[in-house]
Amino acid sequence: MSGLKVAGLGMVVVLVDFRLAGFDLLADIVGWILVYAGLGRLGAGFFRAKLAAGIGGVVSLGQFARFEGSSAQLFSIIELIVVTAVVVLTCTALMWVAANADDERTVTSASQVRSANLLTTMVILVVGFLSGGRTIEVGGGGGLFIVLLAAVAFAASLWFIFLLCGAADRPYLQSRRRAEP
Repeated sequence: MSGLKVAGLGMVVVLVDFRLAGFDLLADIVGWILVYAGLGRLGAGFFRAKLAAGIGGVVSLGQFARFEGSSAQLFSIIELIVVTAVVVLTCTALMWVAANADDERTVTSASQVRSANLLTTMVILVVGFLSGGRTIEVGGGGGLFIVLLAAVAFAASLWFIFLLCGAADRPYLQSRRRAEP
C-alpha cells in the first residue's frame, strides 16, 4: 500500500472513534503511527508533516487520561491544532511535489483541501473562544450553526482522506524525494 494510502487510513482511525461500551477499540495512537509510517515512506519533502504526526501520537496518549473541565477543553484544542497541522503540512508537501511533476490538478486540490481545513479550524476555535468554553446546546439559538459547522469539518476531513487516496498512485510519489519544499 502506498504511503499516502497508509496515511489516509491512519487519519480515518484518528478521526473516527470505534467505541464499544465507551471504550475506543482503535486508539488514536494506532492511527497516528499509521500516518507517521505512511508519510515516512514519501521522503524528506513530507518530513514536517511526519513530525506533526509524531506529535499527534504523543498528544493522543492523553486520551487515556480522564481530563475534566478546562483541562479537557485544552486537550481538545491541542488535538484539533495537531490534526490541522498534519493536514496543512501534508497538503503543502503534496502541492510542492505535484508542482515539480507538473501535476496542476493535484496542486489545486491540495491547496483547496488545505484552505478548507484551515478555515474550518479557525471557525471552530473562534466559536469556542466566543462561547467562553461553555457547552453550546444544539437545541439553542446557535444549534443549527454548530451542526452545520460539524458537517463542514467532517466533509473537509473526508476531502483530505480522498485527496490522499486519489494522489497515492501518482508515479512521482512512488520514489523518495530528498529536497525540502
